[in-house]
Amino acid sequence: MRRDLLDDRYGRMWHLPLGLAKKGMSVEGACVGYAGSPGQRDQLRESFSSGGELRLSAVRTPIYNGLSWFRLHRQLKETVARFRPDLIYAFSDALHIVLGALLSRGTGLPFAADFYDNYEAYGATRFPGVRSALAWATKRADFVTCVSDPLRQFLVEKYGPRASSILVIENGVHPDFFSPTDKADARTKLGLPPAAKLIGTAGALSSSRDTDSLLEAFFQLAQTTPDLRLVLAGKCELRLPQHERIHYLGDLDHSRIPILFRALDVGVVGVKDDAFGRYCFPQKAAEMAASKLPIVIADVGVMASSAADAWGRRYETGDMLSLTQAISSQLGEPARPNWTPRTWEELADILATELTKLV
Repeated sequence: MRRDLLDDRYGRMWHLPLGLAKKGMSVEGACVGYAGSPGQRDQLRESFSSGGELRLSAVRTPIYNGLSWFRLHRQLKETVARFRPDLIYAFSDALHIVLGALLSRGTGLPFAADFYDNYEAYGATRFPGVRSALAWATKRADFVTCVSDPLRQFLVEKYGPRASSILVIENGVHPDFFSPTDKADARTKLGLPPAAKLIGTAGALSSSRDTDSLLEAFFQLAQTTPDLRLVLAGKCELRLPQHERIHYLGDLDHSRIPILFRALDVGVVGVKDDAFGRYCFPQKAAEMAASKLPIVIADVGVMASSAADAWGRRYETGDMLSLTQAISSQLGEPARPNWTPRTWEELADILATELTKLV
């Protein structure tokens, strides 16, 4: 998720294990990073009044180093022998799903796999044999969770897992996004102009998120809307143009994203119509909806469903006129989301019930 799990404590791979631990389960996880030298980093350990415990350790395993992967598998087998879990649950990408399936086969434990994206769109599947290994691992899973209904349909058609059903657990939100914040105060905290019309987005700023189209739409609209400003926050993979009306806030800490969404007039959620965009469930869409920010969303995947009519105004990916008209419409007659996303705690409740059935 382009973030360090132990440092940032962000997203489903943090909140779902945390929620299970708060429900009284003992959760131990190995967080595998591909950057840096092989070896183990610091550990995180938290205990809860419910009796549950969360223990996470970070392990560096360079993706090109086959010996490191062999050592990691052996280390995980030792962890399983010590911890004696009731099941193995694998997240993150194709390589981790395969590791989970191998551990399950070697120990006889039930195996659950989570798909928070279409992992075939990730770079790891370019390595020879990884796609076939992912198919093998998914087929043998006893339980599968995924982030969207389009992805659920894809998994059924592509892999045919033996799991009797695939549970859709969309991305949730932190309660901070529901907290009311004064727009003027939010703009002051972020150093944004108090009276301008602000459109923007947060998260990965890249071509795959259609950020380049958002930039082009801004330049077109700015010609006829003198007080329009574009606000961007997140890790940037594009060269942003220098413009006095573009405000790049850097990679904001996630605790400040609710403030950003309170400061904007319109939020834009863009993806391309590709192997990633067709199956994702954008985290920012749920967070903008919780903030009751008027949204412009790409007409792709889960956002193209009839249910997404309650999210915001849609635009056709690749159609600049469609995008500029949707933004203009939300600026002129804002339609706030008529949809309340679930919190991570609520989603962890659902997951805990299903995992209890499995074991």
